[in-house]
Amino acid sequence: MKIILGSGSARRKELLGEIYPEFEIDVPRVEEKIDPLGDPRIEAMNCAMAKGLEVATRHTEGKLISCDTMVYLNRLIGKPKDRQDAFDIISHLQGRTHQVITGVYVRNLETGESRVDYEVSLVTFKEKTPREIERYLDKADYLDKAGAYAIQEEGRDLVEEIIGDVNNVIGLPTEKLKQMLAAI
Repeated sequence: MKIILGSGSARRKELLGEIYPEFEIDVPRVEEKIDPLGDPRIEAMNCAMAKGLEVATRHTEGKLISCDTMVYLNRLIGKPKDRQDAFDIISHLQGRTHQVITGVYVRNLETGESRVDYEVSLVTFKEKTPREIERYLDKADYLDKAGAYAIQEEGRDLVEEIIGDVNNVIGLPTEKLKQMLAAI
């Protein structure tokens, strides 16, 4: 069966390729609308579903996958706007445990059957000095990352411990995804 990934994320593409070597990519054309005071699990699922429904308008066969990953520690933490915002985010997370929540939406485009769910992993950051955070920002690609880090890149140096699915922290909870696809 044809698989369509509704995402432009290189990380999701790589992870999906490990379980499904052949798939198409169709990047969603939706503006993310997030309620900063909303339940982060609901917000992640709503964003994943909005992306998937938009991509579904261009396809009639196969199974569609779309996701949205969010970071939460007392508030939703999105992608940083600039370097100062990234510094503030890392400072907020350092020495503490936060949630990484990925909403996952799957749809069988032939039957219309769909599922939406989420995965939560806990990530604990090491304590970092302001100078260490600045050095991290000097070398890291952080602007397009929720929480201003990617554990598969320089962000791994920030992390002390991960509880849960590491792939979820990267952006695609592969075990959850396989179960959801099997159900449709």
